[in-house]
Amino acid sequence: MKTKLLWKLFGAIVLVVFLSLTLLYFHLTKTLTHHLSLSIERGLQENALLIRDQLDALPITDWEIQKMDPLADQTAIEIKARVTIMNERGKVIGDSGLGGEDLEKVENHLERPEVQTSLHQEFGMSRRHSMTIGTDMMYVAIKARHGFVRVALPLHVVAQTTKTIKKSIAFSSLMALVLASLVGFFLSHPFSRSLKEMSDIADHIVQGDFSKRLLSMRKDELGTLAKAINTMAVSLERQFSTIETEKNQLKTILEGMVEGVLVTNAQGEILLANPALQSILGLGDSSLGRTLLECVRNKMIHESIQRVLQGGKPEEQEVLLGAGSRERYLILHAVPLTMNGKNKGSVSVFYDVTNLRKLERVRQEFVANASHELKTPLTNILGYAETLRRGALQEANAARFIEKIENHAIQLKNLVDHILKLSEIESGHLELHPTPLHLETLLAELQGDFEEALFKKRLLFEKRMPPGFLVHADPSILKQILKNLLDNAIQYTSEEGKITVAAETVGHFHRVTVFDTGIGIPEKDLPHIFERFYCVDKARSREGGGTGLGLSIVKHLVQAQGGEVGVESQLGNGSSFFFTLPIK
Repeated sequence: MKTKLLWKLFGAIVLVVFLSLTLLYFHLTKTLTHHLSLSIERGLQENALLIRDQLDALPITDWEIQKMDPLADQTAIEIKARVTIMNERGKVIGDSGLGGEDLEKVENHLERPEVQTSLHQEFGMSRRHSMTIGTDMMYVAIKARHGFVRVALPLHVVAQTTKTIKKSIAFSSLMALVLASLVGFFLSHPFSRSLKEMSDIADHIVQGDFSKRLLSMRKDELGTLAKAINTMAVSLERQFSTIETEKNQLKTILEGMVEGVLVTNAQGEILLANPALQSILGLGDSSLGRTLLECVRNKMIHESIQRVLQGGKPEEQEVLLGAGSRERYLILHAVPLTMNGKNKGSVSVFYDVTNLRKLERVRQEFVANASHELKTPLTNILGYAETLRRGALQEANAARFIEKIENHAIQLKNLVDHILKLSEIESGHLELHPTPLHLETLLAELQGDFEEALFKKRLLFEKRMPPGFLVHADPSILKQILKNLLDNAIQYTSEEGKITVAAETVGHFHRVTVFDTGIGIPEKDLPHIFERFYCVDKARSREGGGTGLGLSIVKHLVQAQGGEVGVESQLGNGSSFFFTLPIK
């Protein structure tokens, strides 16, 4: 760029100087040739006047060849021009270019143009070819008292002088052109260098590098331009820095949002999809630039955004994705993206409300199940109370009614206690105070609590674990877990059965398992056994005072301490419930 610009500037200067000198050359040569011609003509006129004055002083008797021809020759030598003297009739009586004998043969000159003009004007002048000496001549003639005087110069003398002048002008012009070229080169070089530096800075700015500055100290327009470019670079650097900061902030916000954000243009092509949306809709980076219909196979989403693009009004609706265990519920809120009053696209926000919908479903199921479980003992209590009120107090079976009322009230209390316990766990208000515990000692205390139930069904209770086996857990929480598991095992184990509590260390966890030889659990019920109010045999559960919440409470209490629960069972071959606790 520097070379091109330098030579362009240099070439422009040389061309201007060349054209100027060429015009000057032609003008000067024309003008000088004209002035030279006039100067020669005036010189001939002056010489003609001098010769005439000299001849006018001579008597007419001297106007003869013998005297005039030598006079013409002598005068021609003095003025360095051809001199011709004619008498009044135009006969040549003296000519510096001819000898005496040749004069007699020369034709009469009276009709010569310059002689004829001198009859009417002071001087007669003509340029023509001389038939006498055979060359082009410039003639000036003047009327004398007794004849005519003519002075002439060959035109080749004039041409030679003109040629010499032209050569001098041409040489001077060439020297001026060379000098102007050198001056132009040295003047254009710093100019082009400054422009090259500005071009380099502009290239850096285009590439996003605003750190470069021009160090020009010029005081002319280029210096002003350099300052303007520096100011522009500083301004652009600040603006782009602000834009980059805002862009990074927006990117961080979009990447940190749990809501999905989708931006499309007016044609429905995806311009932006944040990571949350890519995860929700299963999109990849390759989706950018493609239409929504190509990437998202959901009719409701596509139609909603199309209505926004076509109608220019906000749209909000709930969308269902997937089915079964993979179903997801989304709230779609889409608004038009307008610019200067024109719809340029859409911005959509997707709220994942799957957990909320599941919680609502769980709440509805919980309310329905709790209502049903509460209704049964309350109905029985009211029924027995009504029977007693109507006169059964005096009968022998009154005590049996009172016992049933008491049992149902206990069942109702247990249900309420379990509901409250479950609510406390799920609300996050459960306080844990883990401490090292001897599992065998804790089981011995529980065995005393269940001694009557074990004795009543003649069940064998066995503990199988290494001596002094320690677990790290909250004492009351661990006791509640074991109590619920043992209560469940006793309830579903037939008479003369066996219940075993085993403990072992597996990896980084302690594993505690409660085995029973009870009726077992059908395989289809195993995935649901820890759900609220789920009972394999509801009648048997109610007879045993079960609430359907015991195993669910076990699950939540174990998870609150960083462990897991599980069950293994075959119908008719007993069950084994286990839980793990991390080793501290």
